[in-house]
Amino acid sequence: FYTGSTTNNLSMAINENGIVTMPYQPAFKAHVYGSSGAGFSSGSVIPFSATSLNIGSHYNNSNYTFTAPVAGVYVFGGMFRVDVVAGYVHLIPRINGVQSQQVGELPGLSTGNGGFTAAPFVYLRYLAVNDYISFEGHHNAGGTPPINTQTFLYGYLQS
Repeated sequence: FYTGSTTNNLSMAINENGIVTMPYQPAFKAHVYGSSGAGFSSGSVIPFSATSLNIGSHYNNSNYTFTAPVAGVYVFGGMFRVDVVAGYVHLIPRINGVQSQQVGELPGLSTGNGGFTAAPFVYLRYLAVNDYISFEGHHNAGGTPPINTQTFLYGYLQS
């Protein structure tokens, strides 16, 4: 099966064993790189600057955005952790540079354990071709607490 008008855009195939493959299905896993300690202001985009997986190279680790190569439902998830006890931490998606307006899309969590606060999350979102997404972090710890290097983000095309 091909997208577009040429056979250069293979989007799905059935191999000789009858297994459906999607060779260009985008997927990525990005991490906060370096040592803990970099200060983070509430409302800033999380700097996921290193990737351990980037199928199709649709995640940009310079501006921390994923750009959808095809329209569909995408799954995003991960962990946001700051190295300070806070009442809450949570994320807000930015779609095409604009904060998402859906209240409560990514609820926060306060652990208060061992001097850190963390929020795991899973997020489903329809994206059109060339829509891009990044994630803005929020906390009420005051100041600029460090983002822990256990903070990560993943994403993939669901359907």
